[in-house]
Amino acid sequence: MGGAIEQALAYHDYIYSQIRHQLGLKVFEIGSGFGQYCTKMLEDGKMVLASDVDFTFVKKLKAKIQSQKYKVMHFDLGKPETSLVEIQKFCPDTILCMNVLEHIKDDKACLKKLFDMVGKGCRFVLVVPAVPMIFNILDKEAGHYRRYDHAAVKKLLREAGWAVESVQYFNFPGILGWVLAGFLNRSPKKRDVLNSNETSGLVKIFDSCLIPITKLFDVFCKDLIGLSLVVCANKQVGHMEDREC
Repeated sequence: MGGAIEQALAYHDYIYSQIRHQLGLKVFEIGSGFGQYCTKMLEDGKMVLASDVDFTFVKKLKAKIQSQKYKVMHFDLGKPETSLVEIQKFCPDTILCMNVLEHIKDDKACLKKLFDMVGKGCRFVLVVPAVPMIFNILDKEAGHYRRYDHAAVKKLLREAGWAVESVQYFNFPGILGWVLAGFLNRSPKKRDVLNSNETSGLVKIFDSCLIPITKLFDVFCKDLIGLSLVVCANKQVGHMEDREC
C-alpha cells in the first residue's frame, strides 16, 4: 500500500514503538518498502541492511539515505538462500520482518531457511496481520495468503527452530477499520482497493485522530486481540548448527 499509508507519519511512529525495544545494533530488515523504519533505526544508532523484493523499492532505498551504517540489497523472502553470502557478511543480530511473511505461501519453510542462515543468538522480530476471521478483499488485494493468531504463529516459529520470547497483539481499533474498509471495497469490479479513496480516507482518519486511543486499547488488549501481532523470537545459543559471526 502506498499513497496515504506512506504519508501516515503518526502511524509509522506507532508501529515502530511496538518493535523498537526489541532491536539489536545490526538489523537486517526484510521488506523495507519506502524506508520509513530504516530512517528511524539509523536515528537510533543502528546499522541497517535494508532489503526488498521489488527492484523499484531497492532503487529508491539506495537513493533515500547515504550513510556508512546503511546498506541495501535485493532480497526475496521466498528464496532467502540466494542472499546467504550477503546476509552472513553483514552478520545481523536482529532480523526485522514487518508485514511480509503473510505474502509467502510456504511460511514455515521460509522461517526454517532464515533460522539456518543466521548466527547463534540472532533475534527475530516479526509483525504479521492477526485475526483470521476478518480476512477480506483487502488481504486478497495485498497478496496475503493468511492472517495469524497467537497460538498459530508461536507453533509456526517453534517448528522452524526459533525460541519464542513474546507474542502480543496491538491495534485493536484497527480491526473495525479493516472490516469497514473491506466492506466499502467489497465490489468485485474494484481494483487496487488498498489505494482506493475509501481506504485512504480511513488511513488518514486513523493517523490524525485515533493513535492515542489505539495506544490506550493496547494496554488492555495486548494478550487478547488486535489487528496485528508482534512476535519476538531468537536462535538459542547452543543450537548444534549455530555459527559464529
